[in-house]
Amino acid sequence: MRLINVETMQLEEFMGGGGQAPKYAILSHTWEDEEVTFQDFTSVHRDTISQKKGYGKIKKTCQQARKDGQKYAWVDTCCIDKTSSAELTEAINSMFQWYMDAVLCYVWLADLPSDEGIKPWDPNSKFMKGRWLTRGWTLQELIAPRQVEFYDQDWNLRGTKGELSVALSQATGISVEVLRDASLLYQLPIAQRMSWAATRQTTRIEDMAYCLLGIFDVNMPMMYGEGSKAFIRLQEEIAKESNDLSLFAWKARSPNQRYHGIFASTPAEFVDSGLIKLNNDPGFNNEFMMTNKGLRIDTELHSGKGGTYLLGLNCSQATNDHEQLGIWVSPHGGGLYSRTDATEFGVVQQGDIGKSTTMFISKRISTARSSALEGSHSHAFMFRHGFDVLNQPYTSSALFCANFIQPKSEWDSQRRMFITHGASAFVGCTLLIPKPSMLDKQDKRVRSGNMFMIVFGKTEGSKEPWLTIVVPESSGDVFQHLHDLKKLGAAASRNIARSVRLKDGPKETWTISVSLENILIDKEVVHCIDIIYSDPSVDKPEKGEGRRGSH
Repeated sequence: MRLINVETMQLEEFMGGGGQAPKYAILSHTWEDEEVTFQDFTSVHRDTISQKKGYGKIKKTCQQARKDGQKYAWVDTCCIDKTSSAELTEAINSMFQWYMDAVLCYVWLADLPSDEGIKPWDPNSKFMKGRWLTRGWTLQELIAPRQVEFYDQDWNLRGTKGELSVALSQATGISVEVLRDASLLYQLPIAQRMSWAATRQTTRIEDMAYCLLGIFDVNMPMMYGEGSKAFIRLQEEIAKESNDLSLFAWKARSPNQRYHGIFASTPAEFVDSGLIKLNNDPGFNNEFMMTNKGLRIDTELHSGKGGTYLLGLNCSQATNDHEQLGIWVSPHGGGLYSRTDATEFGVVQQGDIGKSTTMFISKRISTARSSALEGSHSHAFMFRHGFDVLNQPYTSSALFCANFIQPKSEWDSQRRMFITHGASAFVGCTLLIPKPSMLDKQDKRVRSGNMFMIVFGKTEGSKEPWLTIVVPESSGDVFQHLHDLKKLGAAASRNIARSVRLKDGPKETWTISVSLENILIDKEVVHCIDIIYSDPSVDKPEKGEGRRGSH
């Protein structure tokens, strides 16, 4: 860390950063034209630097520091060699701590006239409407230092952070408590802290992420040129250090893109999250982690709308703290999900028990990728009628339920759909057994040994899907390949049958049939499978009628 000796106006270097350096004052300002760089300040021709506009604030900072009994001062323009990427990275990662370690922080407001008669705390004052309160870097420079003094363009003291804390809180959304004690910062929800930066700006896109490192107590290398990816990286680093689910409590600014990743594109998407509060200690949240498939989380998903699910975030708005906020997610097969309806939050109903799920959510989805995902259900296989799954709420009066489904990774349980992504070749199957409730009731229509399997798919080179239903008594060769889909598909596609007979007594038999119908859902072809039971006590659809898994 380099400091300016306020007596000699020379730079001195100290190892170990602000904590081991001598006491110093620090400057906070907004960058203007003709700033004095490290190269300027250390040049053999440094007598020319006084001609630069930026030299005045350095000189005034040192003068004020001398008045306040400080021997050293720090100014970012000249104390960092920005031509060294290693030094710049170290400085940016240390910046919050350097401001926190400073004895005094002088905020010089270049656009605040000395003759303004309005009090600084007036919402209409040039102090409150000034550029300093709109910049990204000045956020941490407001929060971190213990003592902050505000000076107008002529270096007249206009107030301190303590004196103006209420007005500053109203202008920035930062609580008075945090402004007076920065150690409280890390107790607040991530979404709330993000909201403080929602309306701020930086000259370079990457700096909108880099200026927030100290706010979230994370570190990462600087990669100027990466653009908006910097903010994605910041959120990844935060996710490594905290399992606070409010990290995902943001709203997309545009409704035009249907699917989004789990991370926000910019801090601006947290603009409505300033009143977010945690419902419980994040320590009780499920863990999540980044993988090369996206963010992995073992969680409970709640049934949503239109084939979506609701992921609870263990947080709420302070204005309605009894409602847990959630975000809508859509499955795309392979355990992969994306965020949808991202311009709004959902609400998890009290007492609603979700389904335990391991999910992967893409960290970022481009507009082009979103468009491609809109057709992810193209040529999916959907069970529409007469189908229930063991240990899940029953939606039909069918006597049987599925206790084995493959491939599990492509199964969307809410829509009762196998996602094929339009693949030219696919094999799926499900094994159905009597519902335990029927066996408990000793229903004469079923026996414990009854079972049948439905196998379906598409064959490379064929335009039409195939479907068959088999029982062990007549298709043992199919059942022996139950755990090998490739062999199962080959055996089953050679034994196409649309009905089987099951015994419900020594002499009586009854028929179970399957049918296949192509329909359009969101302009994409979906193959609908219906299971029809011959027993008159079991509901079955009229011709042309069917029911999609859940609405």
